[in-house]
Amino acid sequence: MIPSSCCPLYQQHETPANPAGDRDGPHRSYTTPRDTIVYGATKAAIRNFVRAWTVELKDRRIRSNVLSPGPTETPIVDRQPADAIARIVSTIPMGRMGEPDEIAKAALFLASDDSSFVTGIELFVDGGRGQV
Repeated sequence: MIPSSCCPLYQQHETPANPAGDRDGPHRSYTTPRDTIVYGATKAAIRNFVRAWTVELKDRRIRSNVLSPGPTETPIVDRQPADAIARIVSTIPMGRMGEPDEIAKAALFLASDDSSFVTGIELFVDGGRGQV
């Protein structure tokens, strides 16, 4: 493991828009908190697997896609402090967290014949959070 002192971009940073240096703040697009490196690398690996499988499995008519849910209302989320939830919701253009059934409907779409011409994509079901 590389010490965080050697990687200043991996440290939390205070900015005018994010005075406390919170990890869920607007700065997330240009800094990488050190506790998300493995998570991010894993997501990138999954996306690359899907890209490869799109080509490799086409002759078997197998479609591969990635479903990327955003913050979702779950029982564990309900146990979080209200200010933490408010910070997260403030980063979602639709102004709310997703519902589990919204994620499930997207998964069902990708598994159904309705998406028969959809392959190799990453479908964000995150209220627009990943796009801004």
